Formats: sequence, structure tokens, C-alpha cells
Amino acid sequence: MLTSTAASTAAAGPRASSLRRVAPIAAVLASMTCVQVGAAVSVPLFGTFGVAGTTWLRLALAAVILLAAVRPRGIARADLPAISLLGLVMAGNAVAFSEATDRIPLGVTVAVEFCGPLSVAAFGARAGGARRLVWPVLALAGVLLLTRPWSIGGASAETTWTGLGFAAVAGAGWGAYIVLTAHVGRRSEGLAGLAVAFPAAAIALAPFAAAQTWPALRAAALGSMPDLRALGLCAVAALLVPLAAYALEMAALRRIPQSVFGVWMALEPAIGAVVGVLLLSQTLGLLDLPGLALVVLAGVGAQRASGPDRD
Repeated sequence: MLTSTAASTAAAGPRASSLRRVAPIAAVLASMTCVQVGAAVSVPLFGTFGVAGTTWLRLALAAVILLAAVRPRGIARADLPAISLLGLVMAGNAVAFSEATDRIPLGVTVAVEFCGPLSVAAFGARAGGARRLVWPVLALAGVLLLTRPWSIGGASAETTWTGLGFAAVAGAGWGAYIVLTAHVGRRSEGLAGLAVAFPAAAIALAPFAAAQTWPALRAAALGSMPDLRALGLCAVAALLVPLAAYALEMAALRRIPQSVFGVWMALEPAIGAVVGVLLLSQTLGLLDLPGLALVVLAGVGAQRASGPDRD
């Protein structure tokens, strides 16, 4: 009996070890999927709540849930300006991303936006000199294949260029978010900083969103089923982004180095493209796949060039 038990334990050992290695990677992939599915779910809501309104409702619902779950304490008054700035950046990034997805395919939006954090990783590398520029240039080549600016014309040209502009703004916001989150994270425990930043983001966006959301919210309060369903869908999107996404990211970062996490995050443009095809009936052209491959390769290269994590 003892021999049998020992053999079972020994057999379970490799399986448990494999699970421990795979689980954090699965959490990273699930986190990115939550972000992109949340974005895709939000697109049909733009007609009901407006782009800024949908984004604000997601932020506000997430802020309420996060505040209730985290109950942040120990935030120093001196840190409030940085946390407030993080909230403003989050609001600007979220609205710019939503405005972009309202005009151009989700995969293209994510690829353009991804150039922001990729640049942060490339220029934050501690070695490589001019070779660090290879990765942003490679990403730019991929974005050019995805967007094909030489072929943009006709009646949709203004919409496409505006969408690309919003995606670029979202990329700058994502890069700033990474820098500010790292600073706030060092100054606060757990999700306390983010739990304060989300209400700041919702408050900053409220004046621009109130006029868009009020008619649908009033109709939902009066029992309008289409508006109630839309509000429920918005709540689902808020649960996916940011709550489920951040929880999964936190679980992953507790078990794998940040550098490994960043390499896997480079898959996000590809995941965005797949979600766009499956949920929004968007299509991938002949040049889209190599374009996405270049952006993903640039993200992996930039993250690996940034070197091991600092202690």
C-alpha cells in the first residue's frame, strides 16, 4: 500500500510541475482574450450609449466593483497627483481605443496601439544601442502592411484616417499607463492605487459621457428591455475589462518574471484580430497576417532586448 501511494505521488509530481508552468501562461492568454472580447462586446453598444458613454459606463461599473473589493487604504496624500494622472491617462486611453474600434478593425487598432508599449520596452532596454530601433521599425513595417495607407481613399478615407489617429493616441496612452502604473505600484500595495485611479478616470470622463448615456439609462430605468439588455452587456464588458483581465495578470505576474509576461503579451494584436473575425465578422486580407506577424515579432524582440527584470 505504501509503495502504491509513493508511486502515485511520484507520478503526480511531474504533472503538478507541468501545471504550475502552464497555469501562469494560460492566465496571460486568458487576460488578453478578456480584454479583446470586452472590446468586441462594447462595439455594438456604441449605438445605444455612444462611444464615450459606453467607455464611461465600463469604467464606472469597474470602479464601483473594484472599490468594494479592494477597499484601498494607506494611500499617501503625496501620491494622489500621480494616481489622478494615471486615472486621466486611463480615461484618455480607453476613449481613444473605443473611438478607433468604432472606425477600423479591432486587430488593426490593437496593432497600432501596441506600438506604444513596444516603444517603452525598446527604448527602456539597457543594452543594444541603435539596435533597439530595429523593433519599432519592424513594428512600423507590420502596421504599414495592416493599414496600407497608400490604398486609403474614397468615401471611407476620413473615417479610416481618424480611426488610425485614435489608435495612435491610444498607443501613447498605453505607453504612459505602463510608466505610471509602475510608479503607482511601487508606492501602494496590491490594487490599492488602481482602485483609486479608476474612480478618477470615471469622474474625469463623466462630463463628456453624461449627455450620451442619459437617454438610454433613463429608458432602462423605465423598463425598456433593449436598453436593459444593453446595460447588462455593458456590465459584462466591465467585468471582462478590467476586472477579470487585471486579476488574471496579477495571478500570472506572481509566478513568472515580468520579462516573460511581456513576451507573451506580444500576442495581443493577433488575439485582437482573431476576436474581430469571430465576434465582429471582420476579415483579414492577404497582407494582414504577415503584418500581424511582424508586430508580434517586434514585441517579442523588444521585450527580450529589455533584459532581465530588475530586483
